[in-house]
Amino acid sequence: VLIMRGCGDKMRSYEEVATLFNNRFPNRDPISKSTVHRTVLRFQRTGSVIDERRSGRPKTATNDDVSMQVLQNIIENPHNPPSRIAQEYDIDRKSVTKVLKSHGYHPFKIRLVQELSEDDYDRRVEFCDEMMRRYDDNNQFFSWICFSDEATFELSGSVNRQN
Repeated sequence: VLIMRGCGDKMRSYEEVATLFNNRFPNRDPISKSTVHRTVLRFQRTGSVIDERRSGRPKTATNDDVSMQVLQNIIENPHNPPSRIAQEYDIDRKSVTKVLKSHGYHPFKIRLVQELSEDDYDRRVEFCDEMMRRYDDNNQFFSWICFSDEATFELSGSVNRQN
């Protein structure tokens, strides 16, 4: 942007620089003349076009010391939930989650799945044969069965144990 603006008696207007930049880089988001103006002012003020550090509330919960403590805690006890870690270090649970996420950790929940063994097929066939035999003997047989503590089984193998 600064090179496109030129120098000395070869200076272009902010609008000309914006048009030149947008034509030169058509795949990027277009810039406006106010963007060019702010960039030139920032360079004149600081000698750099890098964004200045913004003021605001300083980070306390996700600073390096706390981050290292949280990471050490999760390494020592990977089953510790973020809520317990947050209580231990007196910080917000979301801050713990943010630290873990920024270091490549991600939450997961263990899912129990039903696994079939080799002899399960034979046992299931035997069970079906027995149930059919009992139904043939008495067609009211299934109305006598009381199912309790049910679990929902899905074809994908997931088990719903919340019922």
